[in-house]
Amino acid sequence: MRLKQYLTEKTFNINKDVDYIFNKYFKKLYIAILLDKWDGKFETKTFMSSDLPSKEAQDASKLNPIKIVITTADTGNFYMSLNHYIQLSPNTNVLNILRNYGSIKDATLMVTDRSKIIAFKNELNGVKMKDSIYHELSHWLDDTFHNFFLSKTVKLSLETGKYLQKQGKNNVNASKIEINAQIHTIKQLKRVFSKKWDNLSFMDMLALDGSFSWVWGDLKGREFDIWKKDILKRMAREKLLGKRMTVK
Repeated sequence: MRLKQYLTEKTFNINKDVDYIFNKYFKKLYIAILLDKWDGKFETKTFMSSDLPSKEAQDASKLNPIKIVITTADTGNFYMSLNHYIQLSPNTNVLNILRNYGSIKDATLMVTDRSKIIAFKNELNGVKMKDSIYHELSHWLDDTFHNFFLSKTVKLSLETGKYLQKQGKNNVNASKIEINAQIHTIKQLKRVFSKKWDNLSFMDMLALDGSFSWVWGDLKGREFDIWKKDILKRMAREKLLGKRMTVK
């Protein structure tokens, strides 16, 4: 079955869930980092999706309950559909830099690519962590409310040995599955940067989140142009476009 049979455009109102997870499991860490008082430790914790406060998360949890693991594993953030869990982790590379250099000021001096300095600072202040929470929860909700299309796609990929999540794209980052999750990341960015949203260009917006740096580094030439056009059109439909972010 084709993806379009499952996936309809929809964004989820999960601000409460994002804030709940961040405030309960990550806020203390990022306050300590900002005050240069972090002791280098972070405790792994696990909870169930039934703990999440939003109606959408509660409804999803009844259909597809998952375990959410809070950790500093270097495997990053992901929704593992077949194993029914989400992993959420601060950027371990950034944490290791901070451990080695002790303060935000000294750690920031280690970023030699100045174009990535904003994204690096957003790793240290928790902005990127909230983006990641929003992104992974949206994958879970998409999968759950659209006939488990992602779980079926992954299962079929494993059975056939072919990576079928690309949906006609050469790069999974440009796929409908990822664009839908990327839109949720952008929703979270707009929450945080609402006061200056209209002053940001599209590329300014991408520079706020390190995962988008990966996307534009991974997509080349025309592939990036097509992805940009697709995501800008989706942003327009979701009323996420700032005044300097235009659709041509």
